[in-house]
Amino acid sequence: MQYIKSLSNLDLVSKTKTLAAEERRITTEILWLLKEVEFRRIHASLGYGSLFDFIVHGLGYSEAAAARRLNAMRILQDVPEVASALEAGTLNLSTVSTVQGFLRREKKERGVTYSQDEKRSLLKKVEGQSARECEKILATLSPVAMLPKEQERVITSDRTELKVVLPQEVMEKLQRIRSLRSHATPDATYADLIGYMAELTLEKIDPARIEKRAQVRKAKAQAAQAEPISKVDGDLRTDRPCSEIVSPPPSSSSEGAVMTQEVVMGGSEVAQGQLATSTTPTSELRRKRPHIPAAVRREVFIRDDMKCTYVDPISGRRCNSDFQVQNDHRIPVALGGASDVNSLRNLCSTHNRLEAIRILGAEAMQPFLRF
Repeated sequence: MQYIKSLSNLDLVSKTKTLAAEERRITTEILWLLKEVEFRRIHASLGYGSLFDFIVHGLGYSEAAAARRLNAMRILQDVPEVASALEAGTLNLSTVSTVQGFLRREKKERGVTYSQDEKRSLLKKVEGQSARECEKILATLSPVAMLPKEQERVITSDRTELKVVLPQEVMEKLQRIRSLRSHATPDATYADLIGYMAELTLEKIDPARIEKRAQVRKAKAQAAQAEPISKVDGDLRTDRPCSEIVSPPPSSSSEGAVMTQEVVMGGSEVAQGQLATSTTPTSELRRKRPHIPAAVRREVFIRDDMKCTYVDPISGRRCNSDFQVQNDHRIPVALGGASDVNSLRNLCSTHNRLEAIRILGAEAMQPFLRF
């Protein structure tokens, strides 16, 4: 870049403006490309659990830059003319991303969905404005939707600062928990409460912990059966006090309700001939989900480390996402797949859908998909 030193002031400004315009054009084109990548689900076939993951790890953007591009791409789908405003510089990625975040929070917090014309009008209001000015304009329309975002910041190797804005009903629940725990921990901080609640939740839903408790019960039950039983005065008694008598283990179907939503059509081990000719009707796909014993679910989750096992056949990249992980049938139930440990695997929701489309076809899966 030695030539830059030789440029006159006029040429330097001219060159900078030319490249800035080209950068805006390229950025807009990237948004369209990302939109098509998502539509074709290419990021999923490459082993990425989400489009965001692909932008960060596949394209090398920072998380903040990826979020801005993803938000801008979303609003571009509804208001295509945003592209020309981005290229012209009257709108920028930060402003468009802020507007998309506003629209998303409006729907979540207040149940308000903006029409295409309303979105277009909103974008018109923030044209030529800085990010801070944009936030002020949006805050006048809905203060709730412009509350501070959650922030996570690592402070030390074992401490992380987490900033969240909680609604009043959640605060009341936290204060109620603090009161109920006041005898055990009279000076409990919010960090203590979160740790306590996290432990309770994991005890209830973590497959590894549930399986460990099941194994302990099984071992106790076997030990109880192996101990000698003596008959005294006509009563059956063990050699142990009543407090140590082990109850029969509860039914596996009543324990360990895993937080997962399974799509029964998925898998990669079906012959290519079946894939190409599959004409499974939608009504067949909608049939009741087959029963998978809780113990089988836990074993599959533990075996696969609660992570998605999808592997890109070309690059060998494994997804490993732990978001919305589901038990998936390698051979779809609609095609005769079984529900034993060897017939199941873990897939994230992205790759569950991808495999379902690959095996059963996009037409059969259309009622279950959204973009």
